[in-house]
Amino acid sequence: MKTPYRKYILKRFKTFAWIYDYTFLLIFWVRKQSLKFIDPKKDQKILDLCCGTGTLSIKLAEFGAKVKGIDLSPHMLKKARKKNPTGNFIEGDATNLPFKDCEFDTVVASFCLHEMPTEVIEKTLKEMGRVVRKNGEIFIIDFSLPKNRVLRFFGYNFLRIFECAYYSNFVKLDLEKLLKSAKLTSTHKKSILAGFGRMLKIKKSTWK
Repeated sequence: MKTPYRKYILKRFKTFAWIYDYTFLLIFWVRKQSLKFIDPKKDQKILDLCCGTGTLSIKLAEFGAKVKGIDLSPHMLKKARKKNPTGNFIEGDATNLPFKDCEFDTVVASFCLHEMPTEVIEKTLKEMGRVVRKNGEIFIIDFSLPKNRVLRFFGYNFLRIFECAYYSNFVKLDLEKLLKSAKLTSTHKKSILAGFGRMLKIKKSTWK
């Protein structure tokens, strides 16, 4: 049974899949920053959560990492498989991952949590923690709001025109509080996109 959230996402990315890669051309250097922040290694087992058209998955694999990408949208995955026919792309739900406990060294969630309602984010964080090994790492790269009030006002109102229905709620959430409720703690933070984005590194060993 499809929830309203699932129906919304499937419909949105059925329409959006063909142009998705072009939107990231405008901020291609964010991918470069993300790769440096994640620092993938050869033979490292990485899960690219909500991988979309597979751009980040493919880049991670170029470092020799063993990458699996998972996404809810078959239309986005069709684009990913076209770009890399040998890539390991799986259709699946981030709140119910089809993987074993502690299967991955690293889990990456890049610009996907803002496309989820709060209750889905909470379930997704728990699943990310379940599938990453002890002493493994979780990376969250997503939107935030800058401290400058003027920049925040104009940037926020501009972005919400183009972003999904859950964007406004996400950027106002206390993400650290959500991490804490999932027994996760960020160990390193970096601001990007003039404060409109953030990168978080989370160690599973920080779990209580």
